[in-house]
Amino acid sequence: FWIDKTEVTNAQYRQCVEAGACNEPRYWGDDVYSAPEKPVVGVSWEEARAYAAWVGGRLPTEAEWEKAARGTDGACPPGALDMAGNIREWVADWYDDDYYSRSPFRNPQGPESGDYRVVRGGTLMLYYGDDVRCAFRSQGYPNLHVTYIGFRVVMAPGDL
Repeated sequence: FWIDKTEVTNAQYRQCVEAGACNEPRYWGDDVYSAPEKPVVGVSWEEARAYAAWVGGRLPTEAEWEKAARGTDGACPPGALDMAGNIREWVADWYDDDYYSRSPFRNPQGPESGDYRVVRGGTLMLYYGDDVRCAFRSQGYPNLHVTYIGFRVVMAPGDL
Protein backbone atom coordinates (compact mmCIF):
# COMPACT_ATOMS: atom_id res chain seq x y z
CA PHE A 1 0.00 0.00 0.00
CA TRP A 2 0.99 3.63 -0.41
CA ILE A 3 0.36 6.08 2.43
CA ASP A 4 0.61 9.86 2.29
CA LYS A 5 3.91 11.22 3.53
CA THR A 6 2.07 13.73 5.73
CA GLU A 7 -1.43 14.41 6.95
CA VAL A 8 -3.78 16.05 4.46
CA THR A 9 -3.18 19.81 4.55
CA ASN A 10 -5.68 22.66 4.57
CA ALA A 11 -4.59 23.54 1.01
CA GLN A 12 -5.28 20.00 -0.21
CA TYR A 13 -8.60 19.79 1.60
CA ARG A 14 -9.65 23.21 0.27
CA GLN A 15 -9.60 21.79 -3.27
CA CYS A 16 -12.23 19.24 -2.23
CA VAL A 17 -14.34 21.93 -0.55
CA GLU A 18 -14.14 24.12 -3.65
CA ALA A 19 -15.16 21.16 -5.81
CA GLY A 20 -18.26 20.74 -3.63
CA ALA A 21 -17.27 17.25 -2.48
CA CYS A 22 -16.24 18.13 1.10
CA ASN A 23 -17.63 20.17 3.97
CA GLU A 24 -15.67 23.12 5.29
CA PRO A 25 -13.76 22.19 8.47
CA ARG A 26 -14.97 23.59 11.75
CA TYR A 27 -11.78 25.59 12.54
CA TRP A 28 -11.02 27.31 9.23
CA GLY A 29 -12.07 30.63 10.75
CA ASP A 30 -9.24 30.34 13.30
CA ASP A 31 -5.82 31.43 12.02
CA VAL A 32 -4.08 29.02 14.42
CA TYR A 33 -5.47 26.01 12.53
CA SER A 34 -6.19 27.19 8.99
CA ALA A 35 -2.78 27.97 7.46
CA PRO A 36 -2.55 26.25 4.04
CA GLU A 37 0.47 24.12 4.93
CA LYS A 38 -0.89 22.89 8.28
CA PRO A 39 -2.80 19.62 8.62
CA VAL A 40 -6.53 20.01 8.25
CA VAL A 41 -8.30 19.49 11.59
CA GLY A 42 -11.88 19.84 12.70
CA VAL A 43 -13.13 17.21 10.26
CA SER A 44 -15.20 14.23 11.33
CA TRP A 45 -14.36 10.65 10.44
CA GLU A 46 -16.95 10.72 7.66
CA GLU A 47 -15.56 13.99 6.26
CA ALA A 48 -12.07 12.48 6.26
CA ARG A 49 -13.42 9.37 4.49
CA ALA A 50 -15.18 11.55 1.91
CA TYR A 51 -11.97 13.44 1.11
CA ALA A 52 -10.02 10.18 0.78
CA ALA A 53 -12.61 8.83 -1.67
CA TRP A 54 -12.56 12.12 -3.61
CA VAL A 55 -8.82 11.76 -4.25
CA GLY A 56 -9.22 8.09 -5.20
CA GLY A 57 -8.01 6.58 -1.93
CA ARG A 58 -9.32 5.64 1.48
CA LEU A 59 -8.45 5.99 5.13
CA PRO A 60 -5.76 3.52 6.20
CA THR A 61 -6.71 0.56 8.32
CA GLU A 62 -5.25 0.68 11.79
CA ALA A 63 -2.84 -2.11 10.80
CA GLU A 64 -1.63 -0.14 7.75
CA TRP A 65 -1.18 3.00 9.84
CA GLU A 66 0.78 1.04 12.46
CA LYS A 67 3.02 -0.55 9.82
CA ALA A 68 3.74 2.88 8.30
CA ALA A 69 4.60 4.22 11.78
CA ARG A 70 6.74 1.27 12.91
CA GLY A 71 8.07 -0.30 9.73
CA THR A 72 8.60 -4.01 9.40
CA ASP A 73 11.29 -4.14 12.08
CA GLY A 74 9.68 -1.94 14.78
CA ALA A 75 11.76 1.16 13.86
CA CYS A 76 10.35 4.32 12.29
CA PRO A 77 10.74 3.90 8.50
CA PRO A 78 11.66 6.75 6.19
CA GLY A 79 8.78 8.24 4.27
CA ALA A 80 5.79 8.71 6.58
CA LEU A 81 6.28 11.87 8.64
CA ASP A 82 4.65 13.47 11.68
CA MET A 83 3.08 10.31 13.08
CA ALA A 84 3.99 11.43 16.59
CA GLY A 85 3.84 14.87 18.15
CA ASN A 86 1.83 16.60 15.43
CA ILE A 87 -1.86 15.58 15.49
CA ARG A 88 -3.74 12.33 15.94
CA GLU A 89 -5.24 10.73 12.86
CA TRP A 90 -8.49 9.02 11.93
CA VAL A 91 -8.14 5.49 10.55
CA ALA A 92 -10.76 3.27 8.95
CA ASP A 93 -11.39 0.82 11.81
CA TRP A 94 -14.13 0.72 14.39
CA TYR A 95 -12.71 0.77 17.93
CA ASP A 96 -12.76 -2.23 20.24
CA ASP A 97 -10.42 -2.14 23.21
CA ASP A 98 -9.88 -5.94 23.09
CA TYR A 99 -9.93 -6.46 19.30
CA TYR A 100 -6.26 -7.41 18.94
CA SER A 101 -6.55 -10.24 21.47
CA ARG A 102 -8.78 -12.10 18.96
CA SER A 103 -7.95 -10.55 15.58
CA PRO A 104 -6.28 -12.29 12.65
CA PHE A 105 -2.48 -12.21 12.91
CA ARG A 106 -1.99 -10.82 9.40
CA ASN A 107 -3.69 -7.68 8.12
CA PRO A 108 -6.51 -7.29 10.66
CA GLN A 109 -9.36 -5.16 9.35
CA GLY A 110 -10.91 -4.13 12.66
CA PRO A 111 -14.33 -4.95 14.08
CA GLU A 112 -17.37 -4.86 11.80
CA SER A 113 -19.17 -2.24 13.89
CA GLY A 114 -18.93 -0.11 16.99
CA ASP A 115 -19.68 3.24 18.57
CA TYR A 116 -16.24 4.80 18.08
CA ARG A 117 -13.63 5.00 15.32
CA VAL A 118 -9.93 4.44 15.99
CA VAL A 119 -7.64 7.45 16.29
CA ARG A 120 -3.89 6.85 16.05
CA GLY A 121 -0.71 8.82 16.65
CA GLY A 122 0.69 11.25 19.14
CA THR A 123 -0.04 14.93 19.60
CA LEU A 124 1.60 17.72 21.54
CA MET A 125 -1.68 19.63 21.54
CA LEU A 126 -2.95 17.92 24.72
CA TYR A 127 0.33 18.09 26.68
CA TYR A 128 0.23 14.65 28.24
CA GLY A 129 3.45 12.65 28.03
CA ASP A 130 1.93 9.46 26.60
CA ASP A 131 0.05 11.44 23.95
CA VAL A 132 3.23 12.14 22.00
CA ARG A 133 4.05 8.53 21.11
CA CYS A 134 3.24 7.33 17.59
CA ALA A 135 1.98 4.11 19.22
CA PHE A 136 -0.78 6.06 20.97
CA ARG A 137 -4.19 4.49 20.29
CA SER A 138 -7.50 6.03 21.18
CA GLN A 139 -11.08 6.38 19.96
CA GLY A 140 -13.48 9.10 18.95
CA TYR A 141 -17.12 9.38 17.99
CA PRO A 142 -17.28 9.42 14.16
CA ASN A 143 -18.92 12.86 14.21
CA LEU A 144 -16.20 14.40 16.43
CA HIS A 145 -14.72 17.72 15.22
CA VAL A 146 -11.63 18.67 17.27
CA THR A 147 -8.41 20.62 16.81
CA TYR A 148 -6.08 17.67 17.38
CA ILE A 149 -7.36 15.05 14.88
CA GLY A 150 -6.60 15.02 11.17
CA PHE A 151 -5.95 12.19 8.72
CA ARG A 152 -3.86 10.88 5.84
CA VAL A 153 -4.85 8.85 2.79
CA VAL A 154 -3.77 5.40 1.67
CA MET A 155 -3.98 3.65 -1.68
CA ALA A 156 -3.39 -0.03 -2.29
CA PRO A 157 -3.18 -1.99 -5.55
CA GLY A 158 -6.42 -3.78 -4.67
CA ASP A 159 -8.20 -0.44 -4.30
CA LEU A 160 -7.37 0.74 -7.80
